[in-house]
Amino acid sequence: MISDGCGYNQIKAADYYNGISKQEYEKFPIKDAMSTYEYSKSYDGISAWNKYGYLTLNATDSASAATAMSTGKKTVND
Repeated sequence: MISDGCGYNQIKAADYYNGISKQEYEKFPIKDAMSTYEYSKSYDGISAWNKYGYLTLNATDSASAATAMSTGKKTVND
């Protein structure tokens, strides 16, 4: 299962919402995470934590994210 735009916090929120400790997909034997920011952009973790709106203003286009997920290569969204 590939969840574009879904992170660990969204999964935990779904657990809390449903009142259970784990969703069925959390029982899968392999779990992985990746970054999908665009090739032309650099992710600044300090700004992401300290500047309100940084992630909103620098959001990755879904096509660029899907390319990064499916090929392992980041791309430019023009």
